[in-house]
Amino acid sequence: LIADGRPHPSPDFTLRVYESGAQDTIDRVGLILPTSLCSGQIARMAARRLNEKGIGQACGLSRFVSLTHTEGCGVSGGPSEDLYTRTMTGYLTHPMTTTALLLEHGCERTHNDFYRQQLKQRGVDMDRFGWASVQLDGGIDKVLDRIESFFVDTLAVLDPPTMYHRGLERLRLA
Repeated sequence: LIADGRPHPSPDFTLRVYESGAQDTIDRVGLILPTSLCSGQIARMAARRLNEKGIGQACGLSRFVSLTHTEGCGVSGGPSEDLYTRTMTGYLTHPMTTTALLLEHGCERTHNDFYRQQLKQRGVDMDRFGWASVQLDGGIDKVLDRIESFFVDTLAVLDPPTMYHRGLERLRLA
């Protein structure tokens, strides 16, 4: 408060916002979603490689991210599998996720075909995702090349994002 009791005036502030379907977003990322612990480290390697090459920057992506963990291979079924699937679907369909690829190792329970079925049941357009497999694509080097090719090709045909500035009222914290 100012000495006379009036509130201090708010500073002018604008936020860079991207149009993203029904909901705006303040960032745009490319997601590599590992479907298991085993593919998690490969997903991390792929994200690092894409970021080092600057892929996606020309079309407004700030970076590539992967969701890696060290806490086991996943779930065995039932409510925990449903929670896991809903959570991963949330990441895939999040407004900040401009494009995404699911990476399986090849032997897990929640492999790419599992996710295709789950996404279809939830009414998610699967054409917006890429799919890769460490085992089926021929090992680490080949799958890293496939991941890079998917993102390069996908980003080449995306329309540039519509970006504008808005006030803090557009900021979503959670």
